[in-house]
Amino acid sequence: MSTTQVQHTDSAENQGSRSDDKQKTKSRRPAKPSDFRNIPSDLVHSSFKPSNYPSQPAQWAQSRDSQPYHGGNLILPDVPVCTLRFDIPNNIGPPVLFYYRLTNFYQNHRRYVKSLDTQQLMGNAQSNASISASDCDPLQVDEATGKAYYPCGLIANSLFNDTFTSPNLTNPSAGAEPTYNMSQRGIAWDSDKELYQQTRYTIDQVVPPKNWKKDFNVTLYGGTKSILISTRTVMGGKNPFLGIAYVVVGGICILLGAIFTATHLIKPRKLGDHTYLTWNNDQPSTATATGRSARPGDSA
Repeated sequence: MSTTQVQHTDSAENQGSRSDDKQKTKSRRPAKPSDFRNIPSDLVHSSFKPSNYPSQPAQWAQSRDSQPYHGGNLILPDVPVCTLRFDIPNNIGPPVLFYYRLTNFYQNHRRYVKSLDTQQLMGNAQSNASISASDCDPLQVDEATGKAYYPCGLIANSLFNDTFTSPNLTNPSAGAEPTYNMSQRGIAWDSDKELYQQTRYTIDQVVPPKNWKKDFNVTLYGGTKSILISTRTVMGGKNPFLGIAYVVVGGICILLGAIFTATHLIKPRKLGDHTYLTWNNDQPSTATATGRSARPGDSA
């Protein structure tokens, strides 16, 4: 059994400063042991194989600390940090996938979905006039600087900008790596990679969206943030809904099949006269006359 620790960092409210070696050393201070509290059981869900090892309740701690940003070249001071600590009773083989989850965050409003500029995301340096005429309304051009937002629009402005550290093993055995290094490579679909290209803007031509410098606050709309660590097999990831849906649909099909079979055995349907279906033979039909008036060319 291993005990793992993950740090979740809210994006800083103010800009950082260039780091030196001393700052880099101080930028990863863990929370104190006395800061940790048990996470309510209804907020933690896990699916592991049965294990004989006793596990401790998952815990979290809140603190404020300096954190590296973009590979450590920029230090963000006084950042809200949430540290999670939990037990993993089974060995987890690769690949291990790390997700973040938001609730009550709906992105299907028509005005929200269309609020972007495709050419800008493709890397083209669009003029301010083009951005002003685009679907990025109401976030097209910054009034204070007169520069275009990059990326413009509501979708980019509501980008989830919190960060997570790679999980750390707090009780490593001899020779074990203390950090589970999570990679960001190979996580995008090929269809998505074709939509986003390196921009031709220079840094002095554009400004970032307004909300990129704030904390991503989910309490404004009654939402929550959480993380999900999962593995996958050749059958895909864990998805109990799909299995339940297959069982329910299969059960309904079996029930209907049994009902139709019983109905056929108890009261079978009377076969019709097949001569009603003939049209190109000389056999006399047993069909009842329609009572219509005779037409020219009808035989007597």
